[in-house]
Amino acid sequence: MKRNDTIKRSEVHVNFVCSREEYAVMRSLCAKSTSLSFSEYARKTLLKKPVAITYRNLSLDALIEELNEVRGQLDRLVTQHPKLVDDIQIANILHAITTISNKIILECIPK
Repeated sequence: MKRNDTIKRSEVHVNFVCSREEYAVMRSLCAKSTSLSFSEYARKTLLKKPVAITYRNLSLDALIEELNEVRGQLDRLVTQHPKLVDDIQIANILHAITTISNKIILECIPK
């Protein structure tokens, strides 16, 4: 009978003991990474492979929040006072704000 030397991931489980505080730190670090699971994060860490970490750019977050607020205010203005504003001009402004917001969001996504 031929021996199969390849190991499937589901065949080997690794267990170890740690304190609740250590576990909380590991979970926190995992949550900041792009790893889809805790197992994936642990494998990469133990095998000393690179782990991509996400971070928040607070100034961009504030800008996006402000743009969303302005967009909401313009939407309400058009809805509440349609006679006071030129709908086409407001629609163009809303489109520009949406385009800028989307570009900023795409720049923030790790590649």
